[in-house]
Amino acid sequence: MDPLYKVFAKYGWSDVYYANPWLPNECPQNDVPNRWHIGVRTGPNKNTICVRHCKTEDEVMKYKSAGGSSINEAVHKAIKLYEMTEPGFETKYSSCRAKKLTVN
Repeated sequence: MDPLYKVFAKYGWSDVYYANPWLPNECPQNDVPNRWHIGVRTGPNKNTICVRHCKTEDEVMKYKSAGGSSINEAVHKAIKLYEMTEPGFETKYSSCRAKKLTVN
């Protein structure tokens, strides 16, 4: 995988969001799963992290960044969602018959 700055540049992302599940001065034993999100702060209220810019709430729900349990996992999930939903973006993922998929 390319360095993170190249991945962020390629997809136009600027934001890493971590939903901190504890209060200041607490020292948790474990991290809560799926708290990392990668993308851009967007939507009608500019308060949601999505894998692409969105103008409507429907777009926000379609492109909302998937949560990962680490930055690395969140980046991989964001890439997969972006490539599966961006019009005209040919994915690297193959079907069970090894045909390349293209999102129309």
